Amino acid sequence: MKNNWIHIVSIVMLIFGIWAGIADATIVGSPHDLSPDQDGSMACQYCHTPHQALAGTPLWNHKLSDKIYHIYWSTSLDAEVGQPTGANKLCLSCHDGTVALETTLQNSQGSTFIPPGRTRLGTDLSDDHPVSFVYSEDLSIEDTQILSPESLPPKINLDQYGELQCVTCHNPHNNSFGHFLVIPNQGSDLCLKCHNLKGWTNTVHESSTALIDNADDDYLRNSEFRTVADNGCSACHRPHSSGEPQRLLHFKEEENNCLNCHNGQVAATDLAAELNKLSGHKVRNYEGIHDLKENINSAEEHVECVDCHNPHALINTPAQAPLAPDVLQMVSGVTAEDNFIEQVIYEYEVCFKCHGSNPNRVDATVHRVITQMRGSLKAGAI
Repeated sequence: MKNNWIHIVSIVMLIFGIWAGIADATIVGSPHDLSPDQDGSMACQYCHTPHQALAGTPLWNHKLSDKIYHIYWSTSLDAEVGQPTGANKLCLSCHDGTVALETTLQNSQGSTFIPPGRTRLGTDLSDDHPVSFVYSEDLSIEDTQILSPESLPPKINLDQYGELQCVTCHNPHNNSFGHFLVIPNQGSDLCLKCHNLKGWTNTVHESSTALIDNADDDYLRNSEFRTVADNGCSACHRPHSSGEPQRLLHFKEEENNCLNCHNGQVAATDLAAELNKLSGHKVRNYEGIHDLKENINSAEEHVECVDCHNPHALINTPAQAPLAPDVLQMVSGVTAEDNFIEQVIYEYEVCFKCHGSNPNRVDATVHRVITQMRGSLKAGAI
């Protein structure tokens, strides 16, 4: 009987990670350690309980939120995302900010909520990376920039139903890599375990050693990584609380996702100065019109940086005109015969997206800044 009791106690302590060397004890002293005396003695009890736990959960002790969430959606999303399921509901019981931290199944009262900031996601999840969707082989076939689930390394786990959850990227018990990530994310190593960006490897943004200290972006300046390359995807995208929900960009104003670095302070090219010139493509005149999936024949008139440039595929190899130069690599266009193509060959094919002769295309008038008075100069006037 005594041996059986010791065995039971050992299992319980293994679950809660109390014995050093038996389970990861890295939760002690981490942001998930809510022990009031900062000694780690109560690090587990706000989430887990050995008895009277929530049915069908890993001995869950925290009261769940009953909120309905506004979930992520975009025109380029192929996965079917629904309300949070599984482990996501457990995480959101604290991180949506509607249930007090100390509100457990045994203690129905609480007054301490997760503080405002990056970890308080709220009930609007439209600006957060989608979760609670089936990450399947069919999804990777439909979206060729998503890797097969068979290729995921052991530390990146889907749940028993094949769904991607918070714990696919975060290990709530181990903060060794910061942000409770399952693997380090320098150079977006974690992101690239699922996302297979066309043309990304060995491109300018993938390998740039430019320092981001002077970026017009608090998120970047506060990053633990100091170069564009080390930030990788996060140089333009935020997995949580993004400024623009579509594609999880830093800023709602499309051009600012480029100009936060291309302002002469980070990248060598000062495009902000170029856009301030009297004549040019006035990207600041448009907002919320461009879309990754837009039809160029029916889209409302506009111009944005990404109409002409693919930030995932910029390379530093020269091209002889009329071939498309490096800054126009892997950009869609229209041929001289008015046929749409996914990737341009010639530079003018990018221009023809707006300035071609297709009668079905939305007009894009080129307004002259200086009116030319032809024939007004008499011979010998110069």
